[in-house]
Amino acid sequence: AMLRLLERCSMTLKMLVPQLQSIFLKNLQDPTRTVRRRAQFALGELMKIHPRPEPVFIELVSVCLKAEVAGSRASALEALLLASINAKSLPHSATTSVPAAMLLCVQDGEEEVRNAAGATLGKFCKRIAEPEDIAEILNRAIHIDGESSEQIGGRLFGVSSVLHECSKVDGLTAKIGEHLDKSVFLGVVDESFSSREASVREKNAIAAAELYCLFGEQSLLKSLSNAIESDPGVDVRLAALKGARRCGSAPTNAVPELIAAVTAAAHQKNTMIKYVADKALRGLFLDETGGERSGAYEAAESVLAPDKYEWLGERISKLQSTPESDGE
Repeated sequence: AMLRLLERCSMTLKMLVPQLQSIFLKNLQDPTRTVRRRAQFALGELMKIHPRPEPVFIELVSVCLKAEVAGSRASALEALLLASINAKSLPHSATTSVPAAMLLCVQDGEEEVRNAAGATLGKFCKRIAEPEDIAEILNRAIHIDGESSEQIGGRLFGVSSVLHECSKVDGLTAKIGEHLDKSVFLGVVDESFSSREASVREKNAIAAAELYCLFGEQSLLKSLSNAIESDPGVDVRLAALKGARRCGSAPTNAVPELIAAVTAAAHQKNTMIKYVADKALRGLFLDETGGERSGAYEAAESVLAPDKYEWLGERISKLQSTPESDGE
């Protein structure tokens, strides 16, 4: 009920902000998931009218780091994500405390916490929008110490989340890239494709796609193609296919290395592989308006046998005539 009031009558509740803040923060640690979820959304709404957001950020960071129950840590992270989006301005102290906390949380032992931390880090950095500051966060993320799957996966997920969110701001990732050591990032990704842990390879495939969009490094396309064709983990192949789709939107659009792998995946018996491969084909061959990407068919003709090329043309035509929301 309080959440609905905030959504509809937020300005009339300004006098109650401190009390509401206290209630919602307390409910983030409620044992019931539904209560925690409502509290995180309510905090997000509250930030739209909060005159002093800094105490909320401080409290949320504390819960993220100190709550004993993983569900409470994840709820605090999701509340922090909403606060980052809705706050009228980011407190200066939060620009250092929040990224530092997120880089710890992406290494958490619980997957729901790691995922929430990565998503929050990306949204927060997009809000910062200062290339040098974001590059510093990325450099800290890629240098996370430790060799556990949580630490390596957290490192990769943090990097990919930040780059993906920042790519939504025109020209921001290019400016960020000016302050990054390309060789360090490519080295970590190259090594992680050989990890024994499927969870690491899965996160790595997404990171590789984001780094390709940033650097245009052709070796990343080869690695993604290899993952699509031969990785033993289905989830890794799915992640690599999603990465292939992302590469289609890169300014360089140099994707011939992926076309044969994605086309082969679209012929597999696994229904989910075929479905995601179709999405990848859409990303590689069609732009956001549904028009054909320049040079895509020429690249396909250079790597596919005539029968596969003919099939591909028919498949792309079908995708082009089918709204994506209707399924593929």
